[in-house]
Amino acid sequence: MQYWRSAVASFLILIVVILLASCGGGHNSNTIGPITSIILSPSALSLNDGDVFQMTVSATDAKGHTVLNQTFTFNSSNTNVAEIATGGLLCAGGQWFDAQNNRSLTNPIVCKPTSPPVSNTTNITVTAQGVTSNSVPVNVHPKVARVVVNPANPTCVSQTGVVSYTAIAFDVNGADITSSVGTFNWSIADSSIGTLSAATSSTPSNSVTAVIPGATTVTATVNSTNPVNSVAAIFQECAVASIAITPNPVFNPAELEQQPARGGQRQQLRPGDRRGLRDLKHYRFLRGQQRRQQKPGQRGDQQYRRCQRGSGKHGHYGLRHELPE
Repeated sequence: MQYWRSAVASFLILIVVILLASCGGGHNSNTIGPITSIILSPSALSLNDGDVFQMTVSATDAKGHTVLNQTFTFNSSNTNVAEIATGGLLCAGGQWFDAQNNRSLTNPIVCKPTSPPVSNTTNITVTAQGVTSNSVPVNVHPKVARVVVNPANPTCVSQTGVVSYTAIAFDVNGADITSSVGTFNWSIADSSIGTLSAATSSTPSNSVTAVIPGATTVTATVNSTNPVNSVAAIFQECAVASIAITPNPVFNPAELEQQPARGGQRQQLRPGDRRGLRDLKHYRFLRGQQRRQQKPGQRGDQQYRRCQRGSGKHGHYGLRHELPE
């Protein structure tokens, strides 16, 4: 009896082990694997000369689990444009120094800009376990003092008309630094009046398409850690100047064929000829009476006979209509 109890217990334990193994062993399913993907953020940067910015890194394994406590190696394609320390701290247009004023990427304390000011681009990447992240372009430039959008006040356009705008960035000395500031963010105050072709543009150009009559404003902003908005430019769709209505083709006197007129003669009926219209209406009335074949003595036939004799004051000035056979 004791033997059978031990055998049954062993069998039950074996079943439990098999079930746990088929489920991935429970705790083992959450084991973090090697890095397969590294994402470096943000995707692009525009920095003034001497700015400091902290980059962000996210590493995941094949199952999408975040890999923590990992050592990353940062790299700048052009260290004369920007240096990046071991922790991902970026020095734009300068070099890192420690508290003792020694060059240091492991203990960065002070970012010292170089002279003359930098106006160029570098690309930042990070690697770990043989995996390299996406490349982040960093535009370094003199401090942006102002941004303008041209044309500032263009003439109005009709519906579906397009107005093209160009943003220009200037430094404190008034120099054009547009080519070195990177992307621009665009906005329109009332999108029901016009629509932007793009909210963000890698070039300083953008356009707006007219939707409904009205006026609104367009603004461009340097996509930077220290954004500078432009002076608003005007966009306007013209008001409705006139409305054209197509004539009703059912009755156009100018296109009627010649109809009987006064004295039994035929003439071309002209638009606005009230006398001709009056005669034409009377003629059509009598023609309708004839088609109904009214007998002599009825009112319609009497009216027809009176018209034949003439109903004017002196008799011979009346209307004489020639009805078709």
